[in-house]
Amino acid sequence: MNAPHILVLQNSPAAPAGIVGDALVDAGARLDTRLVLDGEALPAALDGYDGILVLGGPMGAHDDDRHPALADQAALIARAAAAGMPLLGICLGGQLMARAAGAPVGRAETPEIGFTRLELLPEAADDPLFASLGPPPAIMELHFDTFATPDGATRLLASADCANQAFRWGHAQYGLQFHPEVDAGIVTTWLEKFIGTPSPVIAGAVSAVPAQIERHMAEAEAYGRALARRWLDLALQPA
Repeated sequence: MNAPHILVLQNSPAAPAGIVGDALVDAGARLDTRLVLDGEALPAALDGYDGILVLGGPMGAHDDDRHPALADQAALIARAAAAGMPLLGICLGGQLMARAAGAPVGRAETPEIGFTRLELLPEAADDPLFASLGPPPAIMELHFDTFATPDGATRLLASADCANQAFRWGHAQYGLQFHPEVDAGIVTTWLEKFIGTPSPVIAGAVSAVPAQIERHMAEAEAYGRALARRWLDLALQPA
């Protein structure tokens, strides 16, 4: 059997596939990572891929003027979804999935920064991905924008400040707002970008994260690895 081939769309050098990528490789997958916003081309065709992982970044899902490749990614995602290809979008990646599905993406009423408790909604009770994972631990969030659940998709997770934390679009097609892929090093790199922020609210949230890493990172990493393995299992199953 050939190794599963996963296309990875990376939107920032500081936002790699992390432990999700590691778990996919450990499970036997081959990753084809494209640094899209650094000018690496998207594949002309999706033949030969078993799924697409779309990662996060600091830009908005509609920042086409500064990042024209975002529109190209949204078009690729829409084409992949129509063909029934498995998709896993994380933060900006989930927002790009929502954009591709025609759902609104815009500024969140309350930004989320730090490890956050997520609620499994009743619709997740029999979801092929989340039902098998059990209650999620506190997981890292860092977003100022958010998505609405697309028409025809199923909302699966929420948090106290963000109603849309995950949706299922189709078979093995999931958009996430939270960050299952991070490790302590990735999070620490992100926090450095907020040094000197004039916002006391953001500064306070950022200052709390190092202690949260100590309390929650091990559980969050285990959850992220399990999520990645389960998504790959679903990606290789017929719809």
